[in-house]
Amino acid sequence: MLSKISFLSLMGPLRSVDIYQSLWLIIEGMVGILIVMLLIYLVVIWVNKIMNKIEMSIDKNR
Repeated sequence: MLSKISFLSLMGPLRSVDIYQSLWLIIEGMVGILIVMLLIYLVVIWVNKIMNKIEMSIDKNR
């Protein structure tokens, strides 16, 4: 049933299986982008905390 033709496009027949595979690929790509964005966010927070500690230690030494 999944292999039946959903519709005919200009490039030929398109099956439901092809649509599901392409949607799955899009979802995987979006999840990958989200993971990279979260990693960048965490690195920025981590660097900010380190810089604040360095600034506090410099202020104490003055």
